[in-house]
Amino acid sequence: TAVTTNASESLDVSVPLRVDTIKAKTATTGSFVTNLVDNLADSLSFKEAANFYLTFVTTNGSESVDVGQALRVDTIKGKTGTTGTFAVTLVDNLANALEVKEGANTFIKLVTTNAAERVVIGQPLQLDGGLAPATIFKSAEQTGTGAAQNVAHGLLTTPSMVWWSVSDTTAAGIVAGGFNMAPGVHDATNAKFTATTGLKFFVFALK
Repeated sequence: TAVTTNASESLDVSVPLRVDTIKAKTATTGSFVTNLVDNLADSLSFKEAANFYLTFVTTNGSESVDVGQALRVDTIKGKTGTTGTFAVTLVDNLANALEVKEGANTFIKLVTTNAAERVVIGQPLQLDGGLAPATIFKSAEQTGTGAAQNVAHGLLTTPSMVWWSVSDTTAAGIVAGGFNMAPGVHDATNAKFTATTGLKFFVFALK
């Protein structure tokens, strides 16, 4: 049915429509647009019998494209504008919000469990480019004072790992009596140690 009502023109199809070819506009500014009905849990679906392949949800505030079958993608590209970004938004508070795997072998799993968010690496990790400079710290050689010492690390957060390496034990009294190296409570500014007076050491930290 061809409806010519002003401002509501439409072509209404009441039986299954078989189309051999659909072409978009060919003008340089043309595009092919399918307008969906707003605020529906199933505004448009592609399915075979009861098997859903693709569903467009236009529910206000919960718009989504739901993929009901395995999705094979050869290439994914982000926005090409100078300020564009490509973002994948995960479902909150799940033990397995996203997983990359081959068979039963997990490679990467993203956990969004509240207060326990993490990235799980399931296979050996090879860092060809190394660690970013802003995530690692090595101090200049330190000299123990026998009291608590602060070593500024510059990582802007409490390090996940801190360790030390002794470089010189020749100070008077150290060789005969041994030495002590006691870590304190590290914070977002300093790694903290108490070392025997005269002991030389380096401090290392990972963000």
